[in-house]
Amino acid sequence: MALNEKSILKIIAAGPLVFIPLVIIITALLVINIYNDSLQKAIFKLESNLIQIEKKAIQSRVDSIADLVVYQKSIVKEDLTLRIKQRVENAINTAETIYQQYKDTKSPDEIKNIITTTLRPLQWNNGESYIWIVDYNGFLQLGSDNIRHLEGTSILDIKDATGLEIIKEEIALCKKDGEGYLWDTFSKPGEDLSKQFEQFAFVKALGHYDWYLGTAEFLDTAIKKRDDRLLNSIEKIGGTLSNYIFIINTKGDMLLNPSKPELVGKNIFKFNTPVAQINFQKIRDSLQDKGQAFLSYLWINPETQQEETKYTYVHTIADSDWVIGNGFYSSSIKSMVAKQTALMHEDYYSKFKYLIFISLIILIFGLILSYFLSRYLKNSFLTYRHKINKATKDLQKLNINLEEKIQDRTKALEEMTSELQILAYNDALTGLPNRVLLADRLEQAIEKAKRHNTGLALFFIDLDKFKEINDSFGHEVGDSVLKTVAKSLDSILRQEDTLARLGGDEFTIIMEGLTRPEDALLLAEKILEVLKEPIKIDGHTLYISCSIGISVYNKTIKDAHNFLKYADTAMYAAKEKGCNNFQFYSSKMTELAYKHMTMKTNLRQAINNEEFVIHYQPQIDGHSNKLVGLEALVRWKHPTMGLLLPVDFIPLAEKTGMIIEIDQWVIKTAMHQVSLWYKEGLMPGVLALNISIPQLENNNFLQRLKEYIKRYSFKPEWLELEVTEGQMIKEPERVIEKLDQISDFGINISIDDFGTGYSSLSLLKRLPIHRLKIDRSFVKDVPQDAESVSIIKAIIALARSLNLDLVAEGVETSVQRDFLIDNGCVTIQGHYYTHPVPTEEMQILLSREIW
Repeated sequence: MALNEKSILKIIAAGPLVFIPLVIIITALLVINIYNDSLQKAIFKLESNLIQIEKKAIQSRVDSIADLVVYQKSIVKEDLTLRIKQRVENAINTAETIYQQYKDTKSPDEIKNIITTTLRPLQWNNGESYIWIVDYNGFLQLGSDNIRHLEGTSILDIKDATGLEIIKEEIALCKKDGEGYLWDTFSKPGEDLSKQFEQFAFVKALGHYDWYLGTAEFLDTAIKKRDDRLLNSIEKIGGTLSNYIFIINTKGDMLLNPSKPELVGKNIFKFNTPVAQINFQKIRDSLQDKGQAFLSYLWINPETQQEETKYTYVHTIADSDWVIGNGFYSSSIKSMVAKQTALMHEDYYSKFKYLIFISLIILIFGLILSYFLSRYLKNSFLTYRHKINKATKDLQKLNINLEEKIQDRTKALEEMTSELQILAYNDALTGLPNRVLLADRLEQAIEKAKRHNTGLALFFIDLDKFKEINDSFGHEVGDSVLKTVAKSLDSILRQEDTLARLGGDEFTIIMEGLTRPEDALLLAEKILEVLKEPIKIDGHTLYISCSIGISVYNKTIKDAHNFLKYADTAMYAAKEKGCNNFQFYSSKMTELAYKHMTMKTNLRQAINNEEFVIHYQPQIDGHSNKLVGLEALVRWKHPTMGLLLPVDFIPLAEKTGMIIEIDQWVIKTAMHQVSLWYKEGLMPGVLALNISIPQLENNNFLQRLKEYIKRYSFKPEWLELEVTEGQMIKEPERVIEKLDQISDFGINISIDDFGTGYSSLSLLKRLPIHRLKIDRSFVKDVPQDAESVSIIKAIIALARSLNLDLVAEGVETSVQRDFLIDNGCVTIQGHYYTHPVPTEEMQILLSREIW
């Protein structure tokens, strides 16, 4: 039926009463349905994203703690080694102090009794560790309570559970090297002697009574102490009541549980809680194939005391039965989701109220203004459609904002994890791999070389005289130099090579895929070449060089530590060769390095024990054959190696700085002796003493000389200080200033080994010297060697022009003596007259009038 105008009007008149409310209700339901659907999707996605974020957070936290545990476990032996050695050395120092205090007032037996009485109370680990003393005949002098009854008897044949003759091994170590470490088994104090435990011992010779002292620490005690420290450290990291770190072992023993500390030390299988046992079995099953895993299970939330789902990440520790875990509860995620959902609903209710209000206004106006129905309906439709679109866009914006916030938080966590990894494995200054990352890559490179039978080389690079740059220009310039060096080294490496900085001015390079040792030589030459380039920093042009040690991998290298040690040894060999060169490692270098360290230790003991003696060599007037002076020459009376000449130990003393103490002893002793000879009516002449540049630069040197002169009634004109030419020209300005002060006090100064240091004439004119000493290297070949003859004549002519005295050393024949006297050098020193002799012999020789 066709609609007429009346019907249309009726529809228009009645329509608003039915159609408008119906449209409003349908539109509202549609908006609500769209929003609810959108809201549910957003909530699901939000919950999923929050779970992933929390998983990454707990994984990062657990992995960081696992790395800490692995590192601490790896250094247990190193800590144990240092700890027991320090205890023995402290006891040795105590015994030495007692000996020095009473050696002149008490008998040896009384001193021994004081030493044992003093050291007996020294105990550690609740009495497990203690100091024992045994003599080289195997008699026990001091022991623990459970073997105290054996004191004074021989325990030479005592054996441990493995059959090791403990006392004999310890005596052999002390006799051979003076000290040493030993693994054995022994009973703990207070327990049955038949029950033995593995222990790590350190023994060291006392010296005065053929005794040695020792101590040890049981391995299980050391491991327990280390584990207790780790657990305490991890517990202090903290966390919320529901987000704590827990540690169990694979047997089910609870090691750390901040939420329930009463469970620590108990076994899960002994809990009266089946759920705990089931969950622990889940953890063990999940870790069967790999070292870490995510899992979820039901557990009581300590904050809500309700059972709910717990998401947990667990990580096993390599070579350990520890399992570290961290987790979060579903309620924490639901709580965050609920907060976000509440905000969404609140926004929805606000819009819904607004929509109803508008709808009522439209309804009222529609009923009243039916005349404007068509326009009203059209406008209303457009208004509704616009508002629906706006509501949809608002929901989309809300969802986008939520996603952006989640992405920002995820990105922040990733950046934080990345920064932590960079700080843990990279050098802060240069960005290069640090010592930790180097050790890991070196182990991998060794395994790869073993597996593929390929070559491998390790370079240990140490910058020459880098300390001088730091001291002269400051640490900021030094840091810039290190960055520049790092870039220069990196520019010549292949992509597969690894450049690392160990610290200070030390760098290393791992060169993999080495086909022949010559390739390592080529890289070493490139390194030396690239570091020759001048470095320009803050207006300064700096030149730097390096010393390189190279260790090429072979089957005798067991691990990365030894590999690095060999390269380090080779680097020191390069330093010995004069720097700016490279050396390949050989087993002989290790032997030399060991001898060097032994000699350094012995030299320190020699200084402390005053094992030095002075020999005197006369200086004779060649015309009158009368004594005009003595040169004091130090000798080392080594307990086992006999009498050592300066060439055997002075270079080491200069390198270690001990030369200052040796010089001080020689100066004091020689001045005292010469003053005594003068008081006895003998005429030793002028005392010539060699002094090193470090001694000369000592701020108290001149003051100490004045004190000796006053103490021994020693006249300044009796003393002549000899300074080596080669050392003097390195820093002439500072040397001249010091020598001027000494000369002003009336002490004569001469240049030793003249002609070998290439000093300039202008420098000689400025120095406050009165004598030149012709080096023996020129004297030994005269008069047959024309070049030596020319040099000596030139030195004599130079001395005359500068009005300086002369003395020639190393004169051994009458031909040499006559040549020197004929050419104007009258004062002679050498074997022609006598070798350097001890004090007692020199006192007898001083009675001579003619030599």
